[in-house]
Amino acid sequence: MATGYDAGFFSYRFDTTNFWLSINAVFTGKDGFYTGAGDQCLFICRFVFERLGRFDKEQVFMEDFEFFKRMKREEVRYTVIKNDLLVSARKYESNSYIRVNLSSVLLVLLVKRGYSGKRLKFIHDRLIYPPTHG
Repeated sequence: MATGYDAGFFSYRFDTTNFWLSINAVFTGKDGFYTGAGDQCLFICRFVFERLGRFDKEQVFMEDFEFFKRMKREEVRYTVIKNDLLVSARKYESNSYIRVNLSSVLLVLLVKRGYSGKRLKFIHDRLIYPPTHG
C-alpha cells in the first residue's frame, strides 16, 4: 500500500508436491482470468472496502469474484504479490485434478455472467461433492 496500491492479492502454492498443482499455482502470481479468487487472499484499504460497499451478503459463494468485479469497475489500483502463501490441496486430493479445474472454469464463467451466489454454490456442490448412491 505504501507503493500506491489500494488493494492486492497474494500468489500461493499448495501444501503438497504435485506437478499439475504447481501449474495452477503459477497462475495465481499473474493478473488474469482467475485474479480475485479467495485463495489469493485479498487485502484492501478499509476506506476503499467501505466505499465499494463491502462484500455483497447475497453473494454467498464466490463473493470475492463479485467484489473484484466492482474493484475493476471503480478502477481500484491493485497488485498481485508473489509471496506464495500456503493453501490446502484437500479439494484436489478428494476429487480429480480435471474435475476441480473444469468446475472452476465453469464457475468463474458463470459468476462473470452474473449468476447468483446461491446458484453457484448449488452447481459447485453438485460438481465437487456429487451425491453418492449407496
